[in-house]
Amino acid sequence: MRCERSWKWLRPRGNSLVRRVPIRDHRKADQKTMGVNVYILDRYPVRLSVAGIGQDVGSLRRSWKITEMDDERADELSKFEAAASAVPSPAAAMLADVEERPLASASGVTVRAHLVIGWDEGRTRVMDTGWDYLPILGYGVRDPDAEVFMLYEERDCALHHLDRERAFALGLIGPDGLLAKHGQPTISECHSVQSYIAGYAEADCKFDDGRQQKLLIDVVGNALPDPSWLIGKKPMQVGQYVPARPASDTTLAGKRAEPTELQLPDCGPTTSRESRGPCGVAEGRGRR
Repeated sequence: MRCERSWKWLRPRGNSLVRRVPIRDHRKADQKTMGVNVYILDRYPVRLSVAGIGQDVGSLRRSWKITEMDDERADELSKFEAAASAVPSPAAAMLADVEERPLASASGVTVRAHLVIGWDEGRTRVMDTGWDYLPILGYGVRDPDAEVFMLYEERDCALHHLDRERAFALGLIGPDGLLAKHGQPTISECHSVQSYIAGYAEADCKFDDGRQQKLLIDVVGNALPDPSWLIGKKPMQVGQYVPARPASDTTLAGKRAEPTELQLPDCGPTTSRESRGPCGVAEGRGRR
C-alpha cells in the first residue's frame, strides 16, 4: 500500500528540530523535492525513545541535489563527512525533514513525524532514491513533555505505538532493549545480469529481507559479472565490477624476462684483422 506523504524541511539544533522552510502545498513540495537529494549525517545526535528506552541516533539533514553538486560544494560536503566520521556510527538515523502522518489511536489526528532508517557502519551520507536500500524502521514523533522523540511503527498508512514486545518481535531491539544494527541487506539470490546501457549492467536480485530489486552496476570493459558474484554482498559492494585478469596474463606480467642469446646478422667474411661489428662497422671506431 502506497501512503501519501508531504514533506517539510527542518534544521536540527541539538535535540530539537527547527523548521527552516515550511511547505504547505503538497504540489509545491513535490516540485521542491524533484531530483536526487543527498542527506548527510550530522555530528550532533538526537534522542530517540524505543519502547520506553531512550538512546542516541543520528540526525540526517538535506545537503544538495546531485545535479547541484560542484567542486566547491563537494569540498564542503567532504568536510562535513569528515566531522561525522570522527564519531561512532549510530544504529539508526532520523531525517530532519518532517511530514504529517495520521495517528492510528486518534481518528483524523495527524502528527509531525520524522522518518527513521537503519544505518551502516562508517556511512556518512544517503540519497533519497530508495534510501540506498537501508531499511525503514519507523517514524520519530516528538514527545511534547520531554526533549526526546518516540519511535512509532507505520502500519496501514498510520502510526502505531510501539511497546517492547512488538519492537522485539519486529527485530528492532535486542534483549537489552537497545536498537539492533540494521544496515543494507545482503543479496541472497541473483537471477540474471543483463546489459543495460554502455558501461552498465542491470542485475535482478533478491535481498535477505525479502525485497526484490534491480541493481545498476558499473562494468569495466562492458564485461558482465556472473550472477554468483553478487550473492553474499551488500548493494554498496557491487556498485562496480572489474573483471579479473586471466591467469596467463598475470603470470606473464609478473614473470621477469630471461636473457636470450644475441643473434648477430651474417655479414659475410671479414676482410681485415679488425673484429667487425654488425654489417661491417669496426668495433670501437666510427664510420669514416
